[in-house]
Amino acid sequence: MPSRSDDPVSAALEQAATLIEQDVRAVAAVNPVVLIDGGSGAGKSSLASLLVRRWPVVGHVQLIALDSLYPGWDGLEGGVERALEWILRPHGRGYLGTWRRWDWEAQAEAESHAVDPALGVIVEGSGILRASTAGLADVRIWVESAEASR
Repeated sequence: MPSRSDDPVSAALEQAATLIEQDVRAVAAVNPVVLIDGGSGAGKSSLASLLVRRWPVVGHVQLIALDSLYPGWDGLEGGVERALEWILRPHGRGYLGTWRRWDWEAQAEAESHAVDPALGVIVEGSGILRASTAGLADVRIWVESAEASR
């Protein structure tokens, strides 16, 4: 069985995380916003988790998966709108944001989560990068992976 260092996907994610760390440092903000988008199974969540572990800014970073915001299977637009209204705009204005997790089993909103404007935030998920959200991000990432890797 090959080690993680022999895995080309893991190596690519490590390299990407290193480049993103440099970009986040270059922003020179205490509360940078990173948006990670890409196709299903491309590695968005893996990259986001790796970036959380390697976060280069003092303090922890808040990670929000768009999967937690989509209001059901047809909720791509609604999930992005929720991220915009509940997370990105308040954070950009220095206000505390609050988002509600979508409970997939109950098909209803669940508990609330706060987003501290003093800390950085990563939002990852399919559809998060668009004209309405891109201007609110300090670092924007598109993840692609060959179909065989997904």
